[in-house]
Amino acid sequence: SPITSYPELPLITPPPPPNLLPYKEAVKILNTITTPSIAKSVFAVLFAEASKNGQAFRSAGGYNYAGVQTDVNNNGRSIRWGEGSSKFIKARYVRKDAVRKREFAVFENDQSFLEFMVSRVISKGFNGNNGDSWTNTYINKWWSPADKAQYTKGTTKFNQKLAIYNSSQAKYKLYT
Repeated sequence: SPITSYPELPLITPPPPPNLLPYKEAVKILNTITTPSIAKSVFAVLFAEASKNGQAFRSAGGYNYAGVQTDVNNNGRSIRWGEGSSKFIKARYVRKDAVRKREFAVFENDQSFLEFMVSRVISKGFNGNNGDSWTNTYINKWWSPADKAQYTKGTTKFNQKLAIYNSSQAKYKLYT
């Protein structure tokens, strides 16, 4: 089993069942808890990262639509999400990801997960009103690959991420 960064939280076994968060519901909640720019940013990050099922995001369980992890990272460093974000994590569970067993966060409901995401997106300085700005922040501060300096405006990878942002905003607008 993975080493936890949150030993104080209960470990749920077996893992909680998957959840669906309809896009319409995500947009509605986001627009009640944050600014339009941050709401659009969170929706775009989820559109880039989350599994999808029809017109909904799909979690592996525990209202965790972004694969938020609670275990120790590959370098053996304990990662905690900061007070503003950690308060939304209610429990944890273990599930195999692509390669090995990992520990994932459990949230109380869709809103507490989205509040966690708002907190993370604000901390990274996202601007959801501008595609180029969102894409730069996504590449450099969210995805953050080792060779991120080569993914500048106009490159194929930048354009792929910008296309995700643009697709997300077309969906977002359907529900605002």
